[in-house]
Amino acid sequence: MSDVYGIVANHSGDAVVSPGALCWLCGVYGGQDQVSVRVRSRGGRWVRRDMATWKLSNYRSKWLPPVDRKWRDESSWTDRGEAATVARRLDTAAQAERARRNMREVERMAGLLDENGVRNEGVLHD
Repeated sequence: MSDVYGIVANHSGDAVVSPGALCWLCGVYGGQDQVSVRVRSRGGRWVRRDMATWKLSNYRSKWLPPVDRKWRDESSWTDRGEAATVARRLDTAAQAERARRNMREVERMAGLLDENGVRNEGVLHD
Protein backbone atom coordinates (compact mmCIF):
# COMPACT_ATOMS: atom_id res chain seq x y z
CA MET A 1 0.00 0.00 0.00
CA SER A 2 1.40 3.36 -0.98
CA ASP A 3 1.72 6.33 1.33
CA VAL A 4 -1.14 8.81 1.28
CA TYR A 5 -0.93 12.33 2.70
CA GLY A 6 -3.52 14.84 3.80
CA ILE A 7 -3.50 18.43 5.02
CA VAL A 8 -4.03 19.30 8.66
CA ALA A 9 -4.36 22.61 10.48
CA ASN A 10 -5.12 23.87 13.98
CA HIS A 11 -8.61 25.11 14.81
CA SER A 12 -9.04 28.54 16.43
CA GLY A 13 -11.74 27.18 18.76
CA ASP A 14 -15.48 27.75 19.14
CA ALA A 15 -18.40 26.37 21.18
CA VAL A 16 -18.00 22.88 19.68
CA VAL A 17 -14.25 22.54 19.08
CA SER A 18 -11.33 23.25 21.44
CA PRO A 19 -8.67 25.79 20.41
CA GLY A 20 -5.71 24.09 18.76
CA ALA A 21 -7.68 20.96 17.79
CA LEU A 22 -6.24 19.11 14.78
CA CYS A 23 -8.41 19.52 11.66
CA TRP A 24 -8.14 17.30 8.58
CA LEU A 25 -8.89 19.11 5.33
CA CYS A 26 -11.74 17.52 3.35
CA GLY A 27 -12.17 20.12 0.61
CA VAL A 28 -11.42 23.67 -0.53
CA TYR A 29 -14.03 25.85 -2.22
CA GLY A 30 -14.56 29.52 -3.01
CA GLY A 31 -11.02 29.86 -4.31
CA GLN A 32 -8.98 29.54 -1.12
CA ASP A 33 -11.47 31.34 1.11
CA GLN A 34 -13.45 28.40 2.48
CA VAL A 35 -12.49 24.89 3.57
CA SER A 36 -14.35 21.85 4.76
CA VAL A 37 -12.66 20.03 7.63
CA ARG A 38 -13.17 17.05 9.92
CA VAL A 39 -12.28 17.70 13.53
CA ARG A 40 -12.95 16.11 16.90
CA SER A 41 -15.49 17.97 18.99
CA ARG A 42 -15.01 18.71 22.68
CA GLY A 43 -17.09 15.57 23.32
CA GLY A 44 -14.80 13.38 21.23
CA ARG A 45 -17.00 12.86 18.14
CA TRP A 46 -15.82 13.57 14.59
CA VAL A 47 -17.70 16.55 13.13
CA ARG A 48 -17.47 18.10 9.69
CA ARG A 49 -17.25 21.90 9.60
CA ASP A 50 -17.22 24.40 6.75
CA MET A 51 -15.24 27.47 7.69
CA ALA A 52 -13.10 30.35 6.50
CA THR A 53 -9.43 29.52 5.93
CA TRP A 54 -8.28 32.37 8.19
CA LYS A 55 -9.90 30.68 11.22
CA LEU A 56 -7.38 27.84 10.91
CA SER A 57 -3.62 28.11 11.36
CA ASN A 58 -0.41 26.15 10.79
CA TYR A 59 -1.47 24.26 7.64
CA ARG A 60 0.84 21.31 6.94
CA SER A 61 0.90 17.91 5.25
CA LYS A 62 0.64 14.74 7.31
CA TRP A 63 0.67 11.01 6.58
CA LEU A 64 -2.81 9.43 6.58
CA PRO A 65 -3.09 6.18 8.54
CA PRO A 66 -4.81 3.43 6.49
CA VAL A 67 -7.79 3.29 8.86
CA ASP A 68 -8.61 6.97 8.21
CA ARG A 69 -8.30 6.92 4.42
CA LYS A 70 -11.90 5.90 3.74
CA TRP A 71 -13.36 9.33 4.52
CA ARG A 72 -10.31 11.45 3.68
CA ASP A 73 -10.04 10.46 0.00
CA GLU A 74 -11.66 13.75 -1.02
CA SER A 75 -8.43 15.66 -0.32
CA SER A 76 -5.49 13.30 -0.27
CA TRP A 77 -2.21 13.13 -2.16
CA THR A 78 0.27 10.35 -2.85
CA ASP A 79 3.07 12.91 -3.17
CA ARG A 80 3.97 14.57 0.13
CA GLY A 81 5.60 17.52 -1.67
CA GLU A 82 2.38 18.29 -3.54
CA ALA A 83 0.36 18.17 -0.30
CA ALA A 84 2.93 20.44 1.38
CA THR A 85 2.69 22.93 -1.50
CA VAL A 86 -1.10 23.13 -1.17
CA ALA A 87 -0.76 23.48 2.61
CA ARG A 88 1.73 26.37 2.21
CA ARG A 89 -0.61 28.10 -0.24
CA LEU A 90 -3.52 27.81 2.18
CA ASP A 91 -1.39 28.98 5.12
CA THR A 92 -0.18 32.03 3.17
CA ALA A 93 -3.73 32.94 2.13
CA ALA A 94 -4.97 32.53 5.71
CA GLN A 95 -2.17 34.71 7.13
CA ALA A 96 -2.85 37.44 4.55
CA GLU A 97 -6.56 37.44 5.39
CA ARG A 98 -5.86 37.60 9.15
CA ALA A 99 -3.50 40.56 8.58
CA ARG A 100 -6.11 42.33 6.42
CA ARG A 101 -8.79 41.79 9.08
CA ASN A 102 -6.47 43.03 11.85
CA MET A 103 -5.68 46.19 9.87
CA ARG A 104 -9.39 46.84 9.28
CA GLU A 105 -10.01 46.49 13.03
CA VAL A 106 -7.19 48.95 13.83
CA GLU A 107 -8.62 51.44 11.32
CA ARG A 108 -12.10 51.03 12.80
CA MET A 109 -10.81 51.57 16.34
CA ALA A 110 -8.88 54.66 15.23
CA GLY A 111 -12.07 56.13 13.80
CA LEU A 112 -10.93 55.90 10.21
CA LEU A 113 -13.83 53.57 9.36
CA ASP A 114 -17.50 53.97 10.19
CA GLU A 115 -19.64 51.15 11.62
CA ASN A 116 -20.22 49.77 8.09
CA GLY A 117 -16.50 49.54 7.30
CA VAL A 118 -16.53 52.56 4.98
CA ARG A 119 -13.57 54.92 5.18
CA ASN A 120 -14.31 58.29 6.83
CA GLU A 121 -12.67 60.74 4.45
CA GLY A 122 -13.19 63.90 6.47
CA VAL A 123 -11.77 62.71 9.80
CA LEU A 124 -8.57 64.37 11.00
CA HIS A 125 -6.57 63.13 13.97
CA ASP A 126 -3.82 64.78 16.02
